[in-house]
Amino acid sequence: MEAEQDFPNDGVEHVGIIAQELESVLPQAVRKVPGTLYKGSGGDEMLLYDSVPIIMALINACKELEKIDFEQLKYIKSLEDRLTILEKKFLNILKTERKNGLSCNSN
Repeated sequence: MEAEQDFPNDGVEHVGIIAQELESVLPQAVRKVPGTLYKGSGGDEMLLYDSVPIIMALINACKELEKIDFEQLKYIKSLEDRLTILEKKFLNILKTERKNGLSCNSN
């Protein structure tokens, strides 16, 4: 194939989407069309992708991640609140023991 001639090593990082890989994850974004990109490639059809379904999937993924993030922040806050309560209780126990002449280290 002549692909390397079309994409020379110019020191620039190229990014893109491989339709075959995308098809397994987001099949609605890929369609088969007649033709080939390179002479002698042996195929009679090629895969093309539509970027709109990809963008919609990314937007929905961001929404889901935002929801997960919000729930995790709420959970972290509840854990911090519980820790604060436990720390206060522990300090009260220490004060009471010191006041009564007791020690945490005594047997």
